[in-house]
Amino acid sequence: MKLLLDTHAFLWWVAASGELSRKSRSAVESARNECFVSVASGWEIAIKASLGKLVDSIADELRRLGHRAVERPDPAPRLLEWSPHP
Repeated sequence: MKLLLDTHAFLWWVAASGELSRKSRSAVESARNECFVSVASGWEIAIKASLGKLVDSIADELRRLGHRAVERPDPAPRLLEWSPHP
């Protein structure tokens, strides 16, 4: 299944926050699913980071994930695909 996470859901997953339900976390972490985040979420995250609204551990994890993100040129709006699996 293809999953499109909004900015909050993505950040909650990265932070291992209890705000993301167990069912949602399981879906994101399932190897059977492809995960996507809108490029607009990247802008939102950059704004939050510039305002100091992201804790260092989240910023570090986002940088780590960034090395595995692949921009997909085909869909509109543009999406980033990443794998939560190392």
